[in-house]
Amino acid sequence: MIDYVTVGTNDLARSTAFYDEIARVLGHARMFETERMVAWGTPEKTAMMGVITPLDGEPATGGNGSMFGLRCEREEQVHAIYDHVLANGGKVRPDRAARPSTPPIFAIPTATSCSRT
Repeated sequence: MIDYVTVGTNDLARSTAFYDEIARVLGHARMFETERMVAWGTPEKTAMMGVITPLDGEPATGGNGSMFGLRCEREEQVHAIYDHVLANGGKVRPDRAARPSTPPIFAIPTATSCSRT
């Protein structure tokens, strides 16, 4: 089971604002915050998702094949997040846009992926 996942960022303020909205849609809140990291989750559950600036001071980059999934409980959450991602520079993968029966997968501004499970 996953305890937490972090995604590297080169702009903590922008990434925090982006994921604050997704956390709100999914009913989560900020649980942890430092000058380098912000994490979201739900107090009664242990799993958290966070954004962090790299410890080595080098630029954050997306890992080839790196992914994480955000569980949505209601279809309207999927649509709200989808709209939010596209409004903030995200793009739907072309191979998923043509197949509406599969979960959407996005390339979002912080070089991560988001899928509906």
